Amino acid sequence: MDERFTELQAISLAARAKKGRMDAAAREKASALLASILADSTVDPGPSLELLEDIKAEAIAEAIRGCWPNMDAVRRNAFRRWVPTPTTERSYRRLAFLAASILESDATTALEWLGSLIPRGGKNLGKESREILSSVFFGERVLSFDTLIGGDVTNAPELLRICTVLFDIASDPTLAISAMKRAGLATAISDYLGRPHTPKDDLLISELRSKIVADAKKWPAALRDRLIPAGQEAHADPLPSPSVELIPGAEPQSQAPQESSEPMPPIVTVGPLQEELPRLEDELSNRITAMAREVDLLRRAHERIAKLVHPAEHIEVQHEIARRQLEQIQGLLRLAEDERDRAKEESTRAIQRASELATALVQMKADSESECKRLAQQISANATGRIEEFKKKLGLTLSRLVVDLPGRGIPVTAELGKVLLLQFHQFLDALRQEGIETRIGS
Repeated sequence: MDERFTELQAISLAARAKKGRMDAAAREKASALLASILADSTVDPGPSLELLEDIKAEAIAEAIRGCWPNMDAVRRNAFRRWVPTPTTERSYRRLAFLAASILESDATTALEWLGSLIPRGGKNLGKESREILSSVFFGERVLSFDTLIGGDVTNAPELLRICTVLFDIASDPTLAISAMKRAGLATAISDYLGRPHTPKDDLLISELRSKIVADAKKWPAALRDRLIPAGQEAHADPLPSPSVELIPGAEPQSQAPQESSEPMPPIVTVGPLQEELPRLEDELSNRITAMAREVDLLRRAHERIAKLVHPAEHIEVQHEIARRQLEQIQGLLRLAEDERDRAKEESTRAIQRASELATALVQMKADSESECKRLAQQISANATGRIEEFKKKLGLTLSRLVVDLPGRGIPVTAELGKVLLLQFHQFLDALRQEGIETRIGS
């Protein structure tokens, strides 16, 4: 398997273990791996898509923003099929980030995903959905809506429906979206509505124009003049009347005399209002300055908190690793203690067995010595008896041989000498028969 899939799987499992939490380094790594896999036409992106459920939406959106223009139609369709239907807050937020990531590169797909986020049939968005769309489309990243609204969009009613909801969110005072971001969306919508092929007199369009003009009056002069040129603000008609040519059966009326094109004189305020205006202007200016300082303070606080989040997550990961290592060490210690106890028991049994063997050896040695003494006595007694028996048997044998032996004083004749010699040889033969070896001279 490709190493990129293995690394992405490891990041996904780590995020699942931490219940979806990912630090900045993990998000950046996951985004780079996913973008590399999706942009590589030589690998199947299917296994990587199965791992995205536990990856944070910001990491997926960042990857899609970078690789979407380089993906072919087949890989784009595979990713579209994977995108889950927004049924939970998590899936809704993920789809919002995905739509924002391709807002400036693929108007058709962005419009399709936005259509899934905004309910049809006149249903209102919930508070949570409005806050999610506000933070994604009008948050820290400044998006350009020109591609979405100014592109070649064939479904004009769907585009107008989405534009109306987005501008309604942008102009919501409770969400505190900056005038610059509201002006960017309003300018793109106004440019689109000014095209020749777009409808001009629909009630929805009239209301949208009215909201844009009304909100533009709250913008700084530089932003307001981009949408409503100076000198025309007082003449702006928030609800234009339908064109005569577009009303069936209506006859064109004769053109009224053209009024003077000179600008109307400025409205002069008198009385208490004239006295209050400078004070109100000063208070508003002070308030704007204070709000700018507060926003700057909040931005710095947000940056500090963001810097602290990574060390905190790192410490938490280290704590988890240390806890697991401690559990492993405790397990190894318990195993060592068990081994020690078993070795101690075996040593005790071995010592006891050695003691028993030593006792048995001493007893066996004593028994052996007693047996040796007894056997020595038996051998001695038996040998003595055998010797006596042998002597008796030899004496009987020799006695039979010397029965005819002449006395000592009898003269030995030649014949008697032969008899005596014969008897002597018989005596030697008797000795050899009894096992006594004798030597006979040659």
